[in-house]
Amino acid sequence: MPDAFFAGPLDGHMVAARHGAVGDVPGVFVEQVRPGAMAQISGAREGTVLAAVLGSLGIEGEASALRCSDGDRIQALWNGPGRYLVASWRHAGAALSHELNVVFAGTGAVAVDVSHARAVVRLRGSACRDVLAKGCPLDVDRMRPGDCAATVVSHFDMLVHCATSDGFELYVARSFSQAFFEWLLHAGMEYGVEVQAATT
Repeated sequence: MPDAFFAGPLDGHMVAARHGAVGDVPGVFVEQVRPGAMAQISGAREGTVLAAVLGSLGIEGEASALRCSDGDRIQALWNGPGRYLVASWRHAGAALSHELNVVFAGTGAVAVDVSHARAVVRLRGSACRDVLAKGCPLDVDRMRPGDCAATVVSHFDMLVHCATSDGFELYVARSFSQAFFEWLLHAGMEYGVEVQAATT
């Protein structure tokens, strides 16, 4: 379960409500997502060692550039050469980075707990790509489920993960999360935005 500190990057700021254009179905749905733990892996060499480490956590599939590998309530998102952000809904806080460092021992890779460092915003709906395209230099129309990349949206650094055909998960620095949420509201007004209750 997420702890009380990490649970609130946008609590009290991202309030369930409708904004902008009025229609039967909003073009954009926004919600805060709260993993129980996040860890940044650095110095991980591609290949069998990395695959074995991720496999020990139940993450399936070969880790590769610009892709996300999934497991049961856990995922590893590539965010640079030898770098992965692991988000888990099975671990709490530093337990994830501790487990990773145990299995990475002797490989030269290291995992750092970043559970309290990022907010995760889920953006979905028929207009979600149009909204992202307003501030992201990536060709988001070409991103397919499982794609991920470190980039910027507006002037906010973040990791963009295409989770489904009409949905993205956006990992943004906690300290900028409220300003980014306000940008999302403004960018989505013409399509209609529905802010939903946070999910774990």
